[in-house]
Amino acid sequence: MAKNHAFLGLLCIAFICIHFYPACYRVKPDYYAEPGSVIEQNTDHPSSRGGHQATKKGHGATKKGHGANKGGHGASADRSEILSKATAAKIKRVKAIYDAQVGVREQGHNAGRKVESYLAAVNLGKGHAWCAAFICWVYGQADIPNPQTGWSPSLFPSSKVIWQNFEVATHPKWRGQASKAKIPRTGDIFGIYFADKKRIAHAGFVDSWQSNWVITVEGNTNPEGYRDGDGVYRKKRLTKSLYTVARYIN
Repeated sequence: MAKNHAFLGLLCIAFICIHFYPACYRVKPDYYAEPGSVIEQNTDHPSSRGGHQATKKGHGATKKGHGANKGGHGASADRSEILSKATAAKIKRVKAIYDAQVGVREQGHNAGRKVESYLAAVNLGKGHAWCAAFICWVYGQADIPNPQTGWSPSLFPSSKVIWQNFEVATHPKWRGQASKAKIPRTGDIFGIYFADKKRIAHAGFVDSWQSNWVITVEGNTNPEGYRDGDGVYRKKRLTKSLYTVARYIN
Protein backbone atom coordinates (compact mmCIF):
# COMPACT_ATOMS: atom_id res chain seq x y z
CA MET A 1 0.00 0.00 0.00
CA ALA A 2 2.78 2.37 0.92
CA LYS A 3 4.37 1.80 -2.48
CA ASN A 4 1.08 2.48 -4.23
CA HIS A 5 0.66 5.73 -2.31
CA ALA A 6 4.20 6.82 -3.22
CA PHE A 7 3.59 5.99 -6.89
CA LEU A 8 0.32 7.98 -6.94
CA GLY A 9 2.13 10.90 -5.32
CA LEU A 10 4.77 10.91 -8.05
CA LEU A 11 2.06 10.85 -10.72
CA CYS A 12 0.36 13.85 -9.14
CA ILE A 13 3.63 15.82 -9.05
CA ALA A 14 4.32 14.99 -12.71
CA PHE A 15 0.78 16.05 -13.69
CA ILE A 16 1.16 19.39 -11.90
CA CYS A 17 4.54 20.11 -13.52
CA ILE A 18 3.33 19.34 -17.03
CA HIS A 19 0.08 21.32 -16.88
CA PHE A 20 0.99 24.25 -14.71
CA TYR A 21 4.72 24.79 -15.35
CA PRO A 22 5.29 24.34 -19.12
CA ALA A 23 8.49 26.38 -18.92
CA CYS A 24 10.06 23.40 -17.23
CA TYR A 25 10.14 21.36 -20.42
CA ARG A 26 10.03 24.01 -23.22
CA VAL A 27 13.31 25.00 -24.91
CA LYS A 28 14.03 28.72 -24.64
CA PRO A 29 15.52 30.54 -27.65
CA ASP A 30 19.10 31.67 -27.27
CA TYR A 31 18.22 35.28 -28.23
CA TYR A 32 15.39 37.73 -27.68
CA ALA A 33 13.88 40.16 -30.12
CA GLU A 34 13.82 43.85 -29.32
CA PRO A 35 10.42 45.57 -29.54
CA GLY A 36 9.51 46.29 -33.15
CA SER A 37 12.25 44.18 -34.72
CA VAL A 38 11.71 41.30 -37.15
CA ILE A 39 13.18 37.94 -36.27
CA GLU A 40 14.72 36.22 -39.31
CA GLN A 41 13.29 32.74 -39.70
CA ASN A 42 14.47 29.60 -41.47
CA THR A 43 13.69 30.25 -45.12
CA ASP A 44 13.48 26.50 -45.86
CA HIS A 45 10.04 26.43 -44.25
CA PRO A 46 7.15 27.52 -46.52
CA SER A 47 5.66 29.74 -43.84
CA SER A 48 9.09 31.20 -43.23
CA ARG A 49 9.43 32.10 -46.91
CA GLY A 50 6.14 33.93 -46.62
CA GLY A 51 7.52 35.79 -43.65
CA HIS A 52 10.67 36.58 -45.61
CA GLN A 53 8.61 37.92 -48.49
CA ALA A 54 6.69 40.05 -46.05
CA THR A 55 9.97 41.46 -44.82
CA LYS A 56 10.94 42.30 -48.40
CA LYS A 57 7.59 44.00 -48.83
CA GLY A 58 8.34 45.95 -45.72
CA HIS A 59 11.66 47.01 -47.26
CA GLY A 60 9.79 47.95 -50.42
CA ALA A 61 7.48 50.13 -48.40
CA THR A 62 10.50 51.80 -46.87
CA LYS A 63 11.90 52.47 -50.32
CA LYS A 64 8.55 53.83 -51.40
CA GLY A 65 8.50 56.08 -48.37
CA HIS A 66 12.04 57.17 -49.15
CA GLY A 67 10.94 57.93 -52.68
CA ALA A 68 8.13 60.02 -51.28
CA ASN A 69 10.72 62.01 -49.39
CA LYS A 70 12.57 62.54 -52.63
CA GLY A 71 9.34 63.70 -54.17
CA GLY A 72 8.83 66.06 -51.30
CA HIS A 73 12.36 67.37 -51.71
CA GLY A 74 11.71 67.93 -55.41
CA ALA A 75 8.51 69.75 -54.57
CA SER A 76 10.50 72.43 -52.71
CA ALA A 77 12.19 73.28 -56.00
CA ASP A 78 9.09 72.82 -58.06
CA ARG A 79 7.98 75.77 -60.16
CA SER A 80 4.40 75.43 -58.98
CA GLU A 81 4.02 77.93 -56.17
CA ILE A 82 1.15 78.94 -53.94
CA LEU A 83 0.53 82.63 -54.52
CA SER A 84 -1.85 85.00 -52.82
CA LYS A 85 -4.71 86.27 -54.97
CA ALA A 86 -3.21 89.74 -54.86
CA THR A 87 0.21 88.56 -56.08
CA ALA A 88 -1.33 86.38 -58.80
CA ALA A 89 -3.39 89.36 -59.98
CA LYS A 90 -0.28 91.57 -60.14
CA ILE A 91 1.60 88.97 -62.17
CA LYS A 92 -1.33 88.61 -64.55
CA ARG A 93 -1.52 92.38 -64.98
CA VAL A 94 2.22 92.73 -65.66
CA LYS A 95 2.16 89.89 -68.19
CA ALA A 96 -0.82 91.39 -70.03
CA ILE A 97 0.99 94.72 -70.30
CA TYR A 98 4.29 93.40 -71.64
CA ASP A 99 2.56 90.90 -73.93
CA ALA A 100 0.70 93.80 -75.55
CA GLN A 101 4.03 95.49 -76.35
CA VAL A 102 5.48 92.56 -78.31
CA GLY A 103 5.86 93.78 -81.88
CA VAL A 104 6.69 97.40 -81.06
CA ARG A 105 9.51 98.61 -83.32
CA GLU A 106 11.81 101.61 -83.23
CA GLN A 107 11.33 104.47 -85.65
CA GLY A 108 14.90 105.57 -86.04
CA HIS A 109 17.60 104.56 -83.53
CA ASN A 110 16.26 104.28 -79.97
CA ALA A 111 13.34 106.41 -81.03
CA GLY A 112 9.67 106.22 -81.97
CA ARG A 113 6.43 107.07 -80.16
CA LYS A 114 6.28 103.93 -77.99
CA VAL A 115 10.03 103.75 -77.38
CA GLU A 116 10.08 107.37 -76.28
CA SER A 117 7.19 106.70 -73.88
CA TYR A 118 9.28 103.94 -72.28
CA LEU A 119 12.23 106.30 -71.94
CA ALA A 120 10.05 109.06 -70.50
CA ALA A 121 9.10 106.72 -67.64
CA VAL A 122 12.69 107.02 -66.39
CA ASN A 123 13.16 110.66 -67.39
CA LEU A 124 15.24 109.95 -70.47
CA GLY A 125 14.78 111.19 -74.02
CA LYS A 126 15.08 109.45 -77.35
CA GLY A 127 18.45 108.09 -78.35
CA HIS A 128 19.14 106.27 -75.07
CA ALA A 129 19.27 102.49 -74.70
CA TRP A 130 15.88 101.46 -73.40
CA CYS A 131 15.77 97.82 -72.20
CA ALA A 132 15.69 98.93 -68.54
CA ALA A 133 13.27 101.75 -69.32
CA PHE A 134 10.90 99.23 -70.90
CA ILE A 135 10.86 97.17 -67.68
CA CYS A 136 10.21 100.23 -65.52
CA TRP A 137 7.46 101.45 -67.87
CA VAL A 138 5.67 98.07 -67.67
CA TYR A 139 5.95 97.95 -63.88
CA GLY A 140 4.75 101.54 -63.67
CA GLN A 141 1.69 100.77 -65.79
CA ALA A 142 0.90 97.90 -63.40
CA ASP A 143 1.54 100.02 -60.27
CA ILE A 144 4.51 97.87 -59.23
CA PRO A 145 7.13 99.87 -57.28
CA ASN A 146 10.44 99.91 -59.19
CA PRO A 147 13.71 101.87 -59.35
CA GLN A 148 12.58 103.95 -62.38
CA THR A 149 16.02 103.74 -63.91
CA GLY A 150 17.46 103.46 -67.39
CA TRP A 151 20.65 101.89 -65.97
CA SER A 152 20.15 98.12 -66.13
CA PRO A 153 22.57 97.19 -63.28
CA SER A 154 20.42 99.27 -60.91
CA LEU A 155 17.51 96.88 -61.45
CA PHE A 156 19.33 94.14 -59.54
CA PRO A 157 20.09 95.19 -55.95
CA SER A 158 21.00 92.20 -53.79
CA SER A 159 17.75 92.60 -51.82
CA LYS A 160 15.77 91.83 -54.99
CA VAL A 161 17.93 89.05 -56.45
CA ILE A 162 16.32 85.60 -56.17
CA TRP A 163 18.49 83.61 -58.58
CA GLN A 164 22.14 83.87 -59.52
CA ASN A 165 24.20 82.04 -62.15
CA PHE A 166 27.52 81.54 -60.38
CA GLU A 167 29.14 80.16 -63.52
CA VAL A 168 29.18 83.67 -64.93
CA ALA A 169 29.21 85.62 -61.66
CA THR A 170 32.46 87.53 -61.42
CA HIS A 171 31.66 90.33 -58.99
CA PRO A 172 33.40 89.84 -55.61
CA LYS A 173 30.12 90.33 -53.72
CA TRP A 174 28.86 86.99 -55.08
CA ARG A 175 31.97 84.92 -54.47
CA GLY A 176 31.65 82.34 -51.72
CA GLN A 177 27.94 82.94 -51.27
CA ALA A 178 25.40 80.14 -51.29
CA SER A 179 23.35 79.85 -54.45
CA LYS A 180 20.00 81.60 -54.30
CA ALA A 181 17.47 78.87 -54.89
CA LYS A 182 14.12 80.49 -55.63
CA ILE A 183 12.79 79.48 -59.02
CA PRO A 184 12.04 82.49 -61.24
CA ARG A 185 8.45 83.00 -62.34
CA THR A 186 6.46 85.12 -64.77
CA GLY A 187 7.01 88.83 -64.22
CA ASP A 188 10.50 88.53 -62.71
CA ILE A 189 13.32 90.24 -64.58
CA PHE A 190 16.62 88.80 -65.80
CA GLY A 191 19.97 90.46 -66.40
CA ILE A 192 22.69 89.41 -68.85
CA TYR A 193 26.33 90.08 -68.03
CA PHE A 194 28.66 91.37 -70.76
CA ALA A 195 32.33 90.67 -70.11
CA ASP A 196 33.52 93.51 -72.34
CA LYS A 197 31.51 95.99 -70.27
CA LYS A 198 32.13 94.18 -66.96
CA ARG A 199 28.51 94.67 -65.93
CA ILE A 200 24.90 93.75 -66.62
CA ALA A 201 24.14 95.43 -69.93
CA HIS A 202 20.78 93.97 -70.94
CA ALA A 203 17.58 93.07 -69.09
CA GLY A 204 14.09 91.81 -69.78
CA PHE A 205 11.10 89.94 -68.39
CA VAL A 206 10.94 86.25 -67.55
CA ASP A 207 7.77 84.95 -69.20
CA SER A 208 8.23 81.25 -68.39
CA TRP A 209 11.10 79.31 -66.81
CA GLN A 210 12.43 75.83 -67.53
CA SER A 211 15.61 74.19 -66.27
CA ASN A 212 17.42 74.69 -69.59
CA TRP A 213 15.36 77.30 -71.41
CA VAL A 214 13.66 80.59 -70.58
CA ILE A 215 10.96 82.35 -72.59
CA THR A 216 11.42 86.10 -72.27
CA VAL A 217 9.85 89.37 -73.34
CA GLU A 218 12.44 92.11 -73.70
CA GLY A 219 12.85 95.55 -75.16
CA ASN A 220 15.69 96.98 -77.27
CA THR A 221 16.67 93.62 -78.74
CA ASN A 222 16.23 91.79 -82.05
CA PRO A 223 15.80 88.22 -83.37
CA GLU A 224 19.50 87.56 -82.77
CA GLY A 225 19.21 88.68 -79.14
CA TYR A 226 21.47 91.73 -79.32
CA ARG A 227 21.41 94.22 -76.46
CA ASP A 228 20.94 97.17 -78.81
CA GLY A 229 18.18 96.03 -81.11
CA ASP A 230 15.13 97.52 -82.74
CA GLY A 231 12.04 96.50 -80.78
CA VAL A 232 10.15 94.40 -78.23
CA TYR A 233 10.47 90.67 -78.84
CA ARG A 234 9.45 87.39 -77.26
CA LYS A 235 12.56 85.23 -77.16
CA LYS A 236 13.85 81.84 -76.08
CA ARG A 237 17.18 81.96 -74.26
CA LEU A 238 19.40 79.36 -72.62
CA THR A 239 19.06 79.53 -68.84
CA LYS A 240 22.83 79.34 -68.51
CA SER A 241 23.17 82.52 -70.60
CA LEU A 242 21.48 84.57 -67.88
CA TYR A 243 23.43 86.16 -65.07
CA THR A 244 20.82 87.00 -62.48
CA VAL A 245 17.07 87.31 -61.82
CA ALA A 246 15.31 89.83 -59.58
CA ARG A 247 11.77 89.88 -58.21
CA TYR A 248 9.64 92.99 -57.75
CA ILE A 249 6.20 91.38 -57.61
CA ASN A 250 5.38 90.05 -54.14
